[in-house]
Amino acid sequence: MNIFLLIILLSFFVISNCQYKIPRRGLAVINGNYNESKISGHVMFKQLGPFLLQISVKIHGIPPNLGPKLGFHVHKNGILNPSENVTQRCQSAGPHYNPFHYLHGNITSRCRHMGDYGNVIVNKNGTISQTFTDRISTLLGPFSILGRTIVLHEKEDDLGLNPDKNSKLNGNSGPPIACGVIGVWS
Repeated sequence: MNIFLLIILLSFFVISNCQYKIPRRGLAVINGNYNESKISGHVMFKQLGPFLLQISVKIHGIPPNLGPKLGFHVHKNGILNPSENVTQRCQSAGPHYNPFHYLHGNITSRCRHMGDYGNVIVNKNGTISQTFTDRISTLLGPFSILGRTIVLHEKEDDLGLNPDKNSKLNGNSGPPIACGVIGVWS
């Protein structure tokens, strides 16, 4: 973990001495479907400090048979397959973003994938409206989440607490139902 902090600190030092404007906000437009339901919304990211990223989620159209908790993660790549099929499109983003090769965990876990945000809460109207902060993922430096994909999954994330292999990889959160690429928002 100490090497991770050293890399991040060096990244911020290098970036702070650059002449170009540093992105402080990101935006992902989320689209997907589940059976006959069209899922859409957005996720806004705001860099509040070197180790504090605010994530605001507004997604609607989630069918009542899903939830109340659904897995929510940053995946390694942008969307590499523009297919109309949500599963194929979102799965083209690869696995969870995990540059340090940790096991899967919750957003509050000390060691976890950089892209692990745990679960988001779906209300009775099929809407997610939630804001939270993260101290690991960032819009800055070599481990930025910009250009990567944010994915909403079909099932609740078990946060890596079950003994099976998939729990340690992806929290058994099931296939993607919606996703979007995280871009710079100025």
